[in-house]
Amino acid sequence: MARIPRGAPEGIRGHAGAVPAARAGQGWRERIERAAGLRRGGDLAGAIRVLRSATRLAPGEHGPWIEYGNALAASGKHGAAEA
Repeated sequence: MARIPRGAPEGIRGHAGAVPAARAGQGWRERIERAAGLRRGGDLAGAIRVLRSATRLAPGEHGPWIEYGNALAASGKHGAAEA
């Protein structure tokens, strides 16, 4: 089984179904940036909501990818508020 990077989620549920835990930690930062369209000036808070719903997290729960997104939002680099 592949090693999961420190701080990576243990499993990500996407629109196409569950992603195996061994692959879940791969590219979670890129997922946020791509979902937010940050390379095209997208909405980070919206991406956090999408990721939260895609991973079936309750509103109070969050994973490392949400923490990363919130940190980006708090930094003001992308002009988005925390979801």
